[in-house]
Amino acid sequence: NKMLNRLIIQGRILKEIELKTSENGTDYVTFNLAWSEKYGEKQQSCFLKCMAYRHNATFLEKFFDKGDIIIAEGKLTTEKYEDHGQEKWVTQLLVDKLHFPGIKKTQADNEEKDEDEEVLPF
Repeated sequence: NKMLNRLIIQGRILKEIELKTSENGTDYVTFNLAWSEKYGEKQQSCFLKCMAYRHNATFLEKFFDKGDIIIAEGKLTTEKYEDHGQEKWVTQLLVDKLHFPGIKKTQADNEEKDEDEEVLPF
């Protein structure tokens, strides 16, 4: 039985996208998305590691910068690795679709920030 594993998330890119190439010649990028959620008066910042390959990687590197808002779709993956002899796990979004959210930066945006922009920690 296959379980459903699909995530669609909108967030801000935390740092500049750096295109890398694997040993077998595949382009890829790793990046973090951030967003905030508000519960009553309490606000929590959330972060998610993401990875994209091939055309999605080059698309990200070409069109998006640090601080930009993006919508990413894909599946959650968990990988095991060793760090100084200790077994560790990392969960990340393996991106297979990317979307512009339709939000443009304008002078008006700088003067009147929407609710989401006010609650983000950067």
